[in-house]
Amino acid sequence: MDELPPALPAEHGGAAIRPLAERGYTLAEVARHTEAVAEYTRALAFLDQYADRITPNIAGFARVGAETAIGLAHAPAHETTVLVTAINEWL
Repeated sequence: MDELPPALPAEHGGAAIRPLAERGYTLAEVARHTEAVAEYTRALAFLDQYADRITPNIAGFARVGAETAIGLAHAPAHETTVLVTAINEWL
């Protein structure tokens, strides 16, 4: 999943990033944080490589999500819970 087919329109580039992000999320959920960070980093590299073929708003949201997830993977469990609670209250 590291390459987009040459004929793939930009609006489908966002669909290509989703499996990378979901894999990172799954790894983080089972406390495999180092692997999760690697997968999110791979997703960010993918976004950089194919920025011109992914709709800007999709790329932006994917980038923010991946960067946030990397930060959460590095945070102790208590701090993560406090942060998620604060975000949910703000929303």
